[in-house]
Amino acid sequence: MIKTYYDEACREVTGFEKMAVHFMQRLVIDGRSRSTHENYLRQMAKMALHCSKTPLEMEPDEIDNYLYFLVNRDTDSLSSFKHLVYGLRKLYKLYEYDHLHITLPSIKQPRTLPVIFSSEEIKRLLKAPKLLLDRLLLGIIYDTGLRISEAAALLIEDVDKLYPTPLA
Repeated sequence: MIKTYYDEACREVTGFEKMAVHFMQRLVIDGRSRSTHENYLRQMAKMALHCSKTPLEMEPDEIDNYLYFLVNRDTDSLSSFKHLVYGLRKLYKLYEYDHLHITLPSIKQPRTLPVIFSSEEIKRLLKAPKLLLDRLLLGIIYDTGLRISEAAALLIEDVDKLYPTPLA
């Protein structure tokens, strides 16, 4: 059996499961994606396990200490930190814990521009696959901007919808 941080926090931290279920229901009502729920709750579960209490029971200095701990660890990525902060903001707003919301840091957006391939790089990328099917799939993904999960579920009928006229 695979043990997740969420499952472990539900077992070991009193009140975590009740808080998490209520929080998840609110996210679903607000139209958030399933991955958003999972990412927010995973990071809150790690925090609850580390501090042995739910985020609703923590004092501002405990939250700051945990955030400091996260920032100084090389193992957690910036996205994990963001998921925790955004999740806590949503949680504290839901429970009207304004005194805790104030302590959460603002997250600076990186000021770098995205990397854009040159025309030559795109040509090399699209010519790289040896098999015609792989080349076609890569071209469709690039042309349409499909996500990996969407490309994996792609059917021939879907391609017919994308390209209704015969390709020359």
